[in-house]
Amino acid sequence: MNKVVCVICVGLLIVGAAGCASKVYTVTKERVDINVAGNQGFIFGPPPAAHTVQNPNRNIINLDVELPTVGEGEEQPQPQAEQPKQVAEDKGVSGNAGIVSQAAPEPAPEPAPAPAKVEKIK
Repeated sequence: MNKVVCVICVGLLIVGAAGCASKVYTVTKERVDINVAGNQGFIFGPPPAAHTVQNPNRNIINLDVELPTVGEGEEQPQPQAEQPKQVAEDKGVSGNAGIVSQAAPEPAPEPAPAPAKVEKIK
């Protein structure tokens, strides 16, 4: 048991020495398991009488550890003034401008007529 306590203390010392911020505090919350209704998990027979709880609140110990971010103490470079963007204009476009041929497109073929009588195969 003493070894476990020593390991925990050494671990906390290392975390504290590494620049981590830790915060320990207690919170009191209401118990949600006091008012149990229904069969309480029993399949057959009546459940036993409900036990009484002396303290209707529960104390919870919270430990928050904040790790430092990378480069926390360094100065951030100042952003440079934004330069206006230059827009290129198309001047003297030559070539086929995306058209493959100048010939008129061929008309689509006519669909075949539907058969007059349909035979069922047995």
